[in-house]
Amino acid sequence: MRRHRDVLFVTHDHPIRIDAVTPTYRKWSSVATLDTVRFDPIEPSLCNCGDGRVLLLCRSNCGNLVEIWSHDQGETWDPPRRSRLPNPGSKLEAISLKDERILLVYNHSTEGRRPLNVSVFQHETWVQGPVIAQGEGNYSFPAAAQAADGLVHVVFTDGAPNKVKHVVMQLT
Repeated sequence: MRRHRDVLFVTHDHPIRIDAVTPTYRKWSSVATLDTVRFDPIEPSLCNCGDGRVLLLCRSNCGNLVEIWSHDQGETWDPPRRSRLPNPGSKLEAISLKDERILLVYNHSTEGRRPLNVSVFQHETWVQGPVIAQGEGNYSFPAAAQAADGLVHVVFTDGAPNKVKHVVMQLT
């Protein structure tokens, strides 16, 4: 994600640290170390909202996903807050889409790793999208990417050894 002319990176260290690097990768600098004691969030996903705001979404053991916002392209950060999206502390994937919405793939539950849902952040709210996996299984470790044609590809495990599922979506 770009900040002015730098590229932002987020670490999975504890506490969460935001770093910046120039596009030529010649100069690194530390931007912020976030106070994450309250919810103990881990494994952040960094998303650019396109209007100067940056969102970190993290998993936590508080029963919900945790949001950490910047309103100045990552220069300063609000304190972590519990989102309205339930989560059992499982891995999530959040990506910035080409139209500047944010796509989230996560377990919409407070217990267990099912179902696996999609939500889209648009107009200041999370809009529930499709359930991409439900029923028996542990739907875990989602990864998502938007292809050049606009289609969104999601891969995830279903708990079976050496088995990965692939779903392709057209968002409207």
